[in-house]
Amino acid sequence: MRKAAGYWFLILFLAAAGYVALQIQTLSLASLRSYSKPARPVSPAQAGNSRPISPLSGSVLLVVVGGLPEDSSWRLGALQMLRSKGASAVLKAEPPGYAPAAWLTLLSGATAETHGALFPAINPDPIPDNILTQAQVATLYTALAAPEAFLAVADPAGNAGIVEKLPPQASTAPEALETIKRLWKTNPSLMVVYLPDLDFLGHLSGTRSQEFREGLARVDAALVQILEAVDLRRSTIIVTSDFGRLINGHHGGSEPEAQRVPLVAAGRGIMAGTRGEFRQKDLAPTIATILGLPFPELSEGLPATSLLDIGQATGLVLAERLAQLQARQRSRIESLWLAVPHPPSKPAAPVSLEEGLAGARNLEHALERARESARRADSWERLAPAGGAATVSLVTILVTLFTKRHRRAVIIGALVYLALFNLLLMGPWRFGPFSPEHSLGYSLSSLDPHGSLIDLGRQRLLEAALAATAASMVAGFLAGRTAAEGDKKDRLRSGKAGLWMAAFTTAILGLPAAWVYLIDGLIYTRYLPDLDRLWVLHLALLQVMVLGSGGIIWALVASQASRLRSRDYR
Repeated sequence: MRKAAGYWFLILFLAAAGYVALQIQTLSLASLRSYSKPARPVSPAQAGNSRPISPLSGSVLLVVVGGLPEDSSWRLGALQMLRSKGASAVLKAEPPGYAPAAWLTLLSGATAETHGALFPAINPDPIPDNILTQAQVATLYTALAAPEAFLAVADPAGNAGIVEKLPPQASTAPEALETIKRLWKTNPSLMVVYLPDLDFLGHLSGTRSQEFREGLARVDAALVQILEAVDLRRSTIIVTSDFGRLINGHHGGSEPEAQRVPLVAAGRGIMAGTRGEFRQKDLAPTIATILGLPFPELSEGLPATSLLDIGQATGLVLAERLAQLQARQRSRIESLWLAVPHPPSKPAAPVSLEEGLAGARNLEHALERARESARRADSWERLAPAGGAATVSLVTILVTLFTKRHRRAVIIGALVYLALFNLLLMGPWRFGPFSPEHSLGYSLSSLDPHGSLIDLGRQRLLEAALAATAASMVAGFLAGRTAAEGDKKDRLRSGKAGLWMAAFTTAILGLPAAWVYLIDGLIYTRYLPDLDRLWVLHLALLQVMVLGSGGIIWALVASQASRLRSRDYR
């Protein structure tokens, strides 16, 4: 009777753990899907008015090469020639490094946490204004040449002066290049071009393949033709990318290779020979400064002034623009984090560009401190449930380790499961969802960013579920066989060892899950969780569900098999 009671207690424990994991995962995904930008628009009274700024250049051509890693950009002769005539920098892109999130950050100067675009193929509603919108409000003539998906983000209202759709996988073809040069001849004040060919090749074959090298050569030739059409004495050209990528071709996470993108600029208004490192959100205010435009409404970045040829008078007006940016940042602090430990005082009117930049950076630091303070306060509210979950996990682990009857079998089974699961995920074969065709670790880059991130996340979770199922079956079999050695008459022992193995492994996975819940929670409103960490949480929850159901199935099968064997033994 006691043996059967323990048997059913383990079954109920695993069923409860699986049910709780399912509810947590459902709640987290629903909250992530419904996330919207938390920043509210700033009224003109809050932002203030500043004098118009003299443009540094008559026109700007922005060329975005989709999926061009920073290290690969040094293999392009066109960019090397452009670097010799102008400025070069590295931009750091913040996760998620997907489209349209990266596109909106480039054009609006806001991060994904602010503009709200988290998922591929899903744009925020409404789409925030960007440098094209600001140019149109200032009655400047604008032009766009890009695939339809980029156009939907860059010019949702269709107000650009002239728009041409480029084929998504043939934007460097001769016909597309002729279209780009024809648009530039119409003399737009701001023209944006998006070339996505390299991004597709990176996904198909990675960055070290012959196909990717041939794609780089085609992009290089295309840039040479585009540069020939630009008069650098009166215009400015800027070449950058939306995200970097890993060797296997994927992107999206926080790996340095996925976050570093090139920025090369030359022409009027650019300080030749300068170098630097900036953030991707700094590009939009930099272009706005070159054209003498206000910063986009949600812009969080700062203009890369060290790359620009700015006179003293222009610098003073730009300092006023930076004071406007500080007003927006203050408004965001007050609207999102009311309980600020050390709220920044209202900045004094800057008397120089250097003071304006210093004040804006101080406000950025204050915003980050307020954000972290709010996160810590929320974490304290989650301490009790997170601590309870961690306590249950630790008690289960300790009880298992001090239960001599199944200890050896359970530990062997758990180690086999963890090793086999990770081998299937990260091994160099096509079976694993994190094989070279996907990614090499527990990172957001593991998701293929075409289509909906949620749907593809579920697809990757399904692949991980297959790996977890295979690993749990093998581990349960080994634990059962190890436990049954020398005791063929106990028909419950094999199944109970499988249940203990599943419970022990579930408890191990519960510790990182509790930690992620404590830090990030499950409801995302004012700020985003760390998306790499969130992916780890969902992988752990998935394994808990698989181990719970797999352990119960294995126990029932082992019990029935033991019953048949004992009948034959008699």
